[in-house]
Amino acid sequence: MACLWMVMAIASLPIDEVPSGEVLRLFDRHYYDVQYEHDRTKSYIYHLFKPPKLTAGRKYPLIVWLHGYGDVEFEEIGSGHLKHTGAVFSSVEDADEFNFYFLVVQCPSDQRGFFLEEQPDGVPQPGDVTAQLIEKLINEKPINAEQVTLIGISGAGADCLEMGMRYPGRFAGMALLGSPEGKLSRLESLLETPIWAFHASEDPKISSDGILRSLTAIQEAGGDTHLTIIEANYHNCWAVAFRDYNVLEWLLSQKRGDFFAPSPGKPPASFLRRVLIWSAGLLLLAVLLRKGRRLKRNPTI
Repeated sequence: MACLWMVMAIASLPIDEVPSGEVLRLFDRHYYDVQYEHDRTKSYIYHLFKPPKLTAGRKYPLIVWLHGYGDVEFEEIGSGHLKHTGAVFSSVEDADEFNFYFLVVQCPSDQRGFFLEEQPDGVPQPGDVTAQLIEKLINEKPINAEQVTLIGISGAGADCLEMGMRYPGRFAGMALLGSPEGKLSRLESLLETPIWAFHASEDPKISSDGILRSLTAIQEAGGDTHLTIIEANYHNCWAVAFRDYNVLEWLLSQKRGDFFAPSPGKPPASFLRRVLIWSAGLLLLAVLLRKGRRLKRNPTI
């Protein structure tokens, strides 16, 4: 059974997580129209970053960012959901080397949450709309369906868990940053998805107790989780997580069904290390097979 690890870390002040105008221009803005009952249509705004240096025939990971529900995300309809993505996109120079797609859907101002208990009559949940959009992009873009991961900041961390339960087997990994406790009604659907969570020890908005309970429940059921507690008194632990803990690299190293993908909290293995691990495994298998053949020929050995 996988273990839940909780690490205490001391962090300096978080970096500026508001992306520059130059970085924001790297995202393409789109509208996704969804029809629902009585032939009504609702439009959802999303932004998509694509790898600047696409190679023909290659497929790329997709990272899905679920924004928080503070006022800052809704101050500017059409761009507020990008306010904290500077934790990932710190500069144009860095972004120019990124080899992944990055999707950010904005919850409408009348639906301030990806999965709300109370919805306007018949209107689809923004989380379900996001899931539909993920499948659409996989079909239309050179995206590796086995390398779709989720990031949830603040209140959206719990919605990552809900999305994983609603769409089991879709996500290769999750990063929950400053998240509250999730409602684990279908916990078994999360057992194959590695989850790395971060929380500030003195978070003034959300206590770490809730996410600790969620991760403990998943771990006790056989899941793979890791909680890093940052010694800090601010909410936006995501800035430090991406700056100091290689969370982006960890997400990009996740792939469904990959036995050698790094567990939550562990840095991704280099290509050479992965080759050595594979080689050692094959050598051990060859030794065991050879020994088995010898025993079959001479049972008295």
